[in-house]
This record gives sequence, structure tokens and C-alpha cells, in this order.
Amino acid sequence: MINVLLYKPEYKEIWNAFIHDAKNSIFMFYRNYMEYHSDRFQDYSLLFYENEKLIAVLPANINDDSLVSHGGLTFGSVVTDLRMTTKKMLEIFQVLKAFLKDNGIKKIVYKALPYIYHKIPSEEDKYAIFLNKGKLIKQEPCSLIFLDNKLKFCKGKKCGISKAKKVDLKVLESKVYGQFFKLEKARLNERYTVDPVHTAFEMNCLASSFPENIKLYSVLNKSLEMIAGTILYLNNKTAHAQYIASNEEGRENGAIDYLMDYLINDLYKDYKYFDFGISTEQGGHYLNEGLIAQKEMLGGRTICFSTYEIDV
Repeated sequence: MINVLLYKPEYKEIWNAFIHDAKNSIFMFYRNYMEYHSDRFQDYSLLFYENEKLIAVLPANINDDSLVSHGGLTFGSVVTDLRMTTKKMLEIFQVLKAFLKDNGIKKIVYKALPYIYHKIPSEEDKYAIFLNKGKLIKQEPCSLIFLDNKLKFCKGKKCGISKAKKVDLKVLESKVYGQFFKLEKARLNERYTVDPVHTAFEMNCLASSFPENIKLYSVLNKSLEMIAGTILYLNNKTAHAQYIASNEEGRENGAIDYLMDYLINDLYKDYKYFDFGISTEQGGHYLNEGLIAQKEMLGGRTICFSTYEIDV
């Protein structure tokens, strides 16, 4: 028999230990990451026990009468250990729906973790979603590079790299998140009139907590001024560009092309995947053609991030 417990702070060590050993976990599922914005979300994370043994957890929050997995994270699947089977996952979904119904929750919004973040195959939840008549409500194209089978950069990107070399740009790992976020905020304000999801202070705190998973790479000009950069999230041999930004000087001198060439073809060449992230707005209904074209010129090709809705 499977029992469900609502997460409490005293379960933190148990939760984190399970995430560490799970077959489909990412560092954003650790409580120290999830809770940096706890003031913005009503946590409703769940733990699933069978015969007093923890077999799965679900990062989640409550939004009105819906369980969202998770509103403050890109993904939020049922996280399992190596022994999870398809039959057991079906039982978990059955127990989950009964638990939510008893607590007045009517819907589940489920942001499935893509296979590129799995340590071993872990799509038992997708089959459970299908059998529970889950409806696909969001499909977001993500530009991805298979690093052992890369496409060549397009001619324009190669020209950008040549420009960067001629003006002697340098790429360095750094921790000056305040400088980077000035670039990122200026660019987002200029193009979309929005601010970054994170603040510089939040990202600095997160990077301090997860130094092996969050890296900032800066492009510097001859005067050692940051003119471009990216923040990478590193998970299970997948490098994800969480933020990419440059100023006018950086754009004129191919700084981003130079940076991506270094990361993709040198520093992270032994990883499995390089993930540029999505290029859509309005829940996937609007494709930013200019943005995705830039990623595709670097060799990115599409997989989809899927979100489902299940009636309880």
C-alpha cells in the first residue's frame, strides 16, 4: 500500500537524499533551490511511501484548485529511484489523484522532465498520464545539440567567431553576477520590456549553494569589461544555457558566437547535450522566430518540452 505525505521542513534531509540518488532528478529539485522563492509559491510537494520506504517524491505547489509541478521550476515530474516500474507508477498516480480529491484539488498541471535530464529511462509517468486521460496543454520547442553528433555552425556564426578573435576577446569563468544581470536586464527590457526571472542577488546565492551546477562565463574586451556572457545550469551531462546576454559592443564583435564555440566545441564537448532552452511565448503559442533562428544557426535542433493537465 502506498501512502502520501505532504512535505514539511523536517523532511528536508530525507527529500534531498532521495533526490541525490534518483534516476530522474536535477539539482533544481533540491530543497535549497526550490525554496529560494518560497514566498511566491504555496509549496505542496509530496512524498510517496510504500511499506514505510520512500519510493517517489513530487515537487509541487498549489495554485487555486490546481496542483502544479512546479510553478517556480521549469519541470516537476514524479522523481523516482532505480526500482520504479510502470505498474508502480500507475499505482502512484491512482493514490495521488485520490489524495488530491480528498483535499479539494481538481486538476494536476504536470511539467514532464525531458529525457535529456534522465540518468536512465524514466518515462513511466508519461504512460500514467496517458491512462489518466492527461491533456497536452503546452508544447514548447527547445533547441538542443547532441554533442557527439554536432551540426556545423552556419557561415554567419563562423564570421562572428573570426571577428571576436580579431579584437582579442577573452572568455573566463567568473562570479560577477551583478555585472552579468545588468547586461541581461538591459537586453530584456529593450526587446521585451520584462525583467529576468531571477535577480542578481538570488542567482549569486544559488550559485554559492550549487557551485558545481551553476556557472557564469563572461566575454571580456581588451579593457576587461564584460560585453557578453551566459549562465549555465549543469545537470547529468546536460549543459543548459539559462541566460545569454550581450551589449552592443558584444553583438558587433561576435562575442556570443565566440563564447558558444568555446563552450560547445571545447569546454563541454564531452557532455551529452547542450540545451539552449525554449524560444516561445504565450504558453508555446507564439514562436520567436528570430531567437530560435540564432540557436539553429549554432546547430540546435528541436525537442519539445511538454505540459499536461489531468482532471482529478
